[in-house]
Amino acid sequence: MGTSFAESHPAWWRYASPEATALVGIQWEHLRSSPFAVAISGELSGEDGLGFPDLDCLKDARQIVISSPVLLAMAAGDFPTATFREQAAKKGLKRALYRDIEIWVTPGKNTLSIARMSDQLVLLGLLKNLQDAIDRSLREEANRGFSPLLARAAHYSQDDLWVVATGLPDPLADRFIPIDAEAQGFEGGVSVQGG
Repeated sequence: MGTSFAESHPAWWRYASPEATALVGIQWEHLRSSPFAVAISGELSGEDGLGFPDLDCLKDARQIVISSPVLLAMAAGDFPTATFREQAAKKGLKRALYRDIEIWVTPGKNTLSIARMSDQLVLLGLLKNLQDAIDRSLREEANRGFSPLLARAAHYSQDDLWVVATGLPDPLADRFIPIDAEAQGFEGGVSVQGG
């Protein structure tokens, strides 16, 4: 889960789709107690949100990175097996295995399924997108393919909320940045620590 000296971003960000045109990063451990918490939470799991399941362990995640247009979210936090299984089952998600990875499949078409990669990392997305991300992770590193946006995003990894996009408008970026503009690219971040 850490960052090696040879890379410019945390290794777990590599689950993002290689074709990503937008990445959004959220330091949820900082923002969940900020004035922006309700708005950001609504974008993740609200009625018109991205479809994050309503699990307490997800609400306690430390950091979330989302890639699109193939919607795939990565959440870093504490997801112990027993707790995660109990919460997922209570919400009606059904356990399945794919390449020895536990995937919790949502019964709803507007809610994302979850792949539990480890006690510290889960992926959220449509079932096919989760399976594709798992398949990519099993390839040799030279054959995986990574989004070129990852290197740009690394510059903002310490910010509380950041967005990197190849262009605007972008459906994912537009959820988190209040800019109504057309642009060839966008990147930026904000920090709420210290006011």
